[in-house]
Amino acid sequence: MRGQEHLNLEAWSLPNAVRFYEEERKAVADLYPSEAAMLLPVIGRVSSVLDVGCAVGNARSMLNTLNPAASYVGVDVAEGMVQEAQRRHPGGTFQVIDGRTLPFEDNAFDLVFCAGVLNHTPHYLDLTAEIFRVARRFAVVDLPRLVTQPYAFELRHSSMELKRRFETDSQGLSAQATLVPYILGNVEDVFRGLHERLGGRLAGLGCHGYYGKPHPSVTIPVESVIFTVVLLVKGRPPLRYCLTLPEDARPSAEAALRSRGVVKVASVETLLAMTSPQGFMKKGGA
Repeated sequence: MRGQEHLNLEAWSLPNAVRFYEEERKAVADLYPSEAAMLLPVIGRVSSVLDVGCAVGNARSMLNTLNPAASYVGVDVAEGMVQEAQRRHPGGTFQVIDGRTLPFEDNAFDLVFCAGVLNHTPHYLDLTAEIFRVARRFAVVDLPRLVTQPYAFELRHSSMELKRRFETDSQGLSAQATLVPYILGNVEDVFRGLHERLGGRLAGLGCHGYYGKPHPSVTIPVESVIFTVVLLVKGRPPLRYCLTLPEDARPSAEAALRSRGVVKVASVETLLAMTSPQGFMKKGGA
């Protein structure tokens, strides 16, 4: 994976980018099917939520609708986004992060929610491990866009042009100045990486994915990708999993997860029923 120099974090704070997100994804109805399939079964079971990649904080209202009793903290790499989130939600807690580490103790939040971030993050496995570290019970994570062919990241053929994405002049900046990574991941590589990195702390893994085409502002070496969200359940092994993926992708994902003691189940509800709350970690502890 490539380093921080490819991330172009400053581009996400452009005023036009901030304005774009002011009107995006405010309500439960705005959840994508993959997000809803993984988030809705668990949101009522938690008392605290961390939103990684909160943008201007619109998810705070959505998550509060689903579970008014749960506390909310939002973090983002874009200072401009966080400033706008603080202005729009004066009672909320928002913080700028570096995009690599999360400034919280182990098991600090019942649920960590992360959408629209890993597909712009070449070090997505590192960040997923960090997300899982601070999750006490659940993490719901939007993966890099999945493909079935071999893939290695290169910015020249895997990028999004924010100037075109937000359909503005971006303060007169060139297209090159607004390029950010757009990350794909081979199905087997991604699921093997999740299994290996989260290993002995992963009691359940569910996913929902389907083929689609990215926005025209995206340059990638394939025509279609698999938009996929995973539910990661923290607790004691064995690992139980259920996968809703296209037929050509599911065998590779299952091959990556297959090992002694791993159990395939029929649904997310079954997965949750089999992962006992007694297996969850104490806040701030191992």
